[in-house]
Amino acid sequence: MRITLMELQNIGPFEHQVFKFNPVKTADNAEIHIFSGVNGSGKSTVLYALASAFDPFSSVRKRFRFADSRSRIRIQNSDEPGELILPHDLKHISSPQKITTYRNIISNNDSDIALDFAVFAYSGSRTLSSVNLQAIQEVQASPLYDSLNFQNPVNSQVLLQWVANTKAKAAFASQEGDHRRAERYRASLARTENAVSEIVGHNVRFTFHYEPLAVGIKINDEELEFDVLPDGLKSVISWIADLLMRLERIKWADDRDVPDRNFILLLDEIEIHLHPAWQRKILPAVQKLFKNAQIFIATHSPFVVGSVSDAWVYRLSLSDGKATLSEVTEAGAGSSYPTVLDEIFGINEYFDVETERDFAQFYQIREEILSGNTAHISEFSELGRNLALKSVEVRDIVGRELRQLQRVTGKEIRL
Repeated sequence: MRITLMELQNIGPFEHQVFKFNPVKTADNAEIHIFSGVNGSGKSTVLYALASAFDPFSSVRKRFRFADSRSRIRIQNSDEPGELILPHDLKHISSPQKITTYRNIISNNDSDIALDFAVFAYSGSRTLSSVNLQAIQEVQASPLYDSLNFQNPVNSQVLLQWVANTKAKAAFASQEGDHRRAERYRASLARTENAVSEIVGHNVRFTFHYEPLAVGIKINDEELEFDVLPDGLKSVISWIADLLMRLERIKWADDRDVPDRNFILLLDEIEIHLHPAWQRKILPAVQKLFKNAQIFIATHSPFVVGSVSDAWVYRLSLSDGKATLSEVTEAGAGSSYPTVLDEIFGINEYFDVETERDFAQFYQIREEILSGNTAHISEFSELGRNLALKSVEVRDIVGRELRQLQRVTGKEIRL
């Protein structure tokens, strides 16, 4: 399942907008679509609209401008002819069979139907907490329950119960001499541990104790409870572990390994709590781990946008409260962050507001001097002197501009 096109008509800030989602060029890389833009330009609306195709309870309904045919969502996929059309009540007017079946599974909380794709949604506000476990017992909740709710916190009870169960099953299988099965259980947890470790740059491992029954986390050599972890680490662990747990527990139509599964992943500002060093590593880790996934992500972070190649960046603009898609470009992991800030986010200032204001005045006076008006040289010198006190970097820029101005004018200008 691939989403190939989405049309929004009077949805959120969009009057009418068509998004075409082209595949990436490199095999064995997840297909990534990145949405950037100012606040209110519709990044989250795009994700909520995509989720609504598969979730009849989606809160995107609140973003419909009209309760009649003037507002609608139209979505096409690569697997079947036809299209999904959703009006205000989110009851599809027409729909490909696979999407209809998936929507029914979500509606009925049914986990017995074999699937060949799945859809998940997360936001950066997800978190994780320590819980008390009573016993080793199978998780009863459907692996698709609340799977498209961006804002709900991860169910820590379900997630840590699954970790405990998997640890116990690996131990039992090993004790019985079934080493292949034991290794399969260990591998399911190792995927989460390795993905998180790659992002945060520390060795992260789940711990399991029998008396009392508990699951913890070890960061390098220090064992900690989930409650005391930094928010960024809890956020990363919660959504990656929750995703892999759901992928493991779904009844699939074939026996492919979990990283080879076809699924759609919707990520809304998952960088919220993360240091820039971690923001740079999210998409590369996910792109490498889930090579057959189609990933849609809304972000304000130049570190996220500039972290991957073989991805598409959709730049959204906002004017008079109306959003439009202004540009679609290929992401380039070789681009510098100043380039990403300038070309994707439209930001060409690199200092604080006050320093940028002083530089603007500095350059304005410089142009006047270059045009022959030397009356402002003393003002120029004073402004340059004040700027140079701010930092070594600013002093170097001022000094360079001063030397160039002296060469052009032949006049000595002192700070």
